[in-house]
Amino acid sequence: MFDTSRLKNFPELPGVYQMKDAKGDVLYVGKAKDLKARIRQYFQGSDERAQIPYLLQHVHEIDCTITRSEKEALLLEQALIQRFKPHYNILLKDDKSQLKIVLTKHAFPRLELLRSKDAEKGLYQSTSFSSPRLARDMFDLTAKVFQLRQCSDPEFKRRTRPCILYHIKKCTAPCVGYISEKEYSERVSKAIRMLKGDVQSYLVEIKQEMGERSDKNEFEMALALRKRKEILETFIERCQVESVRGVRSCDVIGFWVSGHTFAFSTLRYREGKLQDSATSISESWSTTDEAITDFLLQFYRKTSVIGSPQEILLPFAFEGFEEVQDYIREELHISAQMKVPSVGSKKELIRIANENAKSALSTSVEEEGIRLQLLSQVQEKLKLWQIPKRIDCFDSSHLGGSDNVMACVSFLDGKPFKQGYRTLAVKNAAKGDDYGMLKEAIYRRYKDVEARDLPDLIVVDGGKGQLNAAMQGTLLTLASECDMVSIAKEEGRHDKGLTKELLFKAPHADEIRLNPTDPVLLFLQTVRDEAHRFVIQFQKKKRLKRTLHSQLDGIAGIGPARKKLLLKAFGSVEAIRKATVKEVIAKTKLPENVARGLLYALQGKTD
Repeated sequence: MFDTSRLKNFPELPGVYQMKDAKGDVLYVGKAKDLKARIRQYFQGSDERAQIPYLLQHVHEIDCTITRSEKEALLLEQALIQRFKPHYNILLKDDKSQLKIVLTKHAFPRLELLRSKDAEKGLYQSTSFSSPRLARDMFDLTAKVFQLRQCSDPEFKRRTRPCILYHIKKCTAPCVGYISEKEYSERVSKAIRMLKGDVQSYLVEIKQEMGERSDKNEFEMALALRKRKEILETFIERCQVESVRGVRSCDVIGFWVSGHTFAFSTLRYREGKLQDSATSISESWSTTDEAITDFLLQFYRKTSVIGSPQEILLPFAFEGFEEVQDYIREELHISAQMKVPSVGSKKELIRIANENAKSALSTSVEEEGIRLQLLSQVQEKLKLWQIPKRIDCFDSSHLGGSDNVMACVSFLDGKPFKQGYRTLAVKNAAKGDDYGMLKEAIYRRYKDVEARDLPDLIVVDGGKGQLNAAMQGTLLTLASECDMVSIAKEEGRHDKGLTKELLFKAPHADEIRLNPTDPVLLFLQTVRDEAHRFVIQFQKKKRLKRTLHSQLDGIAGIGPARKKLLLKAFGSVEAIRKATVKEVIAKTKLPENVARGLLYALQGKTD
């Protein structure tokens, strides 16, 4: 569950926020004029949408990206929704109904306004518009300014005289030869240029004509021209958001440092639009030059899901600049040019990226202080002999006495420490023996661990019985180095701090009662819930593996090695069942008679 004390650390700036679960999966993407105020509304009950209570139950992290404006936040929000398909973004998962302006491939291209799902590849397709009204206004403006045909190809061929659009000056009647192909092509080129955002020259012309019409007292025409001007200005603002001047495909690297902690922010623009953002914080570097060199090499070794950039914009030059540039090009095969902009819109993008890095670092430092304060409270209220910087938590799972498993999760400085996660298949304890499973798991987990690598606190899910079993599994060294507590759900309930839960502390199983809303109890429940999630996940995988293998047992010619080969090639027994003999042979090189026997056993027939 998300710690609401962190809300004060969010920036009061426009941007986009991503709500994530304990696994880091994106649950919801939203935009805001003021990120801090908007996110706070969720936890104050101001947002009354039906899905919000269910969403908040699963939120563990909220990441923010600062943008230049509210409109850029809107466009980034839509891009992230399309990329991650968050479960709680109900209405915006599919943009196939958004409008686009299209110019077809033809000697005299046709101007069309189509839904994205209907738009076919042609001479030109605009990006999806942020509102249908803006799309229709821009289509109408393009038709009036350039007078391109809108009729279908069959109608174009059979026309013998101009249609009504020619008479109202929305078409040049290419169907009857009133305009040459060359002149029409020039109009098409200008239209494409305007639709891509180069509208300033046309705006100047409209302003001049508007003034002339007013001088002649042609106020109705001047009013119509003013409407066109407003549409153009709205479109210019949109283009400045979507396509930053001079920016097509680039990664913008922001940087901030505080003491020995370095923060990097990456804004990824593709086709002029902000498509993705990421932040990285580390204390592992000693100098700024070392930090930015290592960051760039590590970042670009990863496979990009949105394509390689043409430029990498950096906040400053550094020692080894040319060497890093050569390595990225030659070894990583990314033909991007690294630049340090000094003026203009690219310099402004660097400023925004730096602001993101600063915000991420500030939030991280604040949260570190909050976590340390919380761990101090854990020590005080549980009467531990040291601050529990490293906490291990154990939980068990089985299904009717079968598939007995244990899992251990680890928290370091109040955060999940994935390197310390462990799963154990129970070997010696009897089926369904929770106490025996716990005793075995703790003994096996720490029997070969040196004293300096032991946790400060061990938490077990359960009551006095589980705590006693855990103590029996501890070694002498472990018992002298670690505190141990158990956390028991009231009457087996499991609803995250809304009930009274009991804590028992070793060695005498002393009972500790905490308020249901106490931050210490909420934190320990978070640790326990993570252990519960992890062990259930492991138990399901183990059961699925056993089930899959059991379906292949007893089939002639299919032994352990071929089972493994088949599951690796097809992923599941169901996929094998749907395959043909030829597909099985092609993917696994099994003899034909074995492949036919396999499919006969699974399908009851062969092809």
